[in-house]
Amino acid sequence: MIACRWNWQKKTLRAGRYAVFTHRGTLGNLYKTYQYIFGTWLQTTREELDDREDFEVYEHEILSFDDPDNEVKIFIPIK
Repeated sequence: MIACRWNWQKKTLRAGRYAVFTHRGTLGNLYKTYQYIFGTWLQTTREELDDREDFEVYEHEILSFDDPDNEVKIFIPIK
């Protein structure tokens, strides 16, 4: 067994619809994907934000913060 240095806690999210975006590239540029979501996409879509939590899914192991092959799925709650 490998010791985990994080104190992870389980959380149940409320069900609902999500818009899903995929960020590909360094984690240093992740903010650019969020800028697109909230600065461009949200302003031009007919979707409306819902009052639930957004979250990220890292489907593959992150080997380096600067790895251009990183991939993160971003789930944005919508009504």
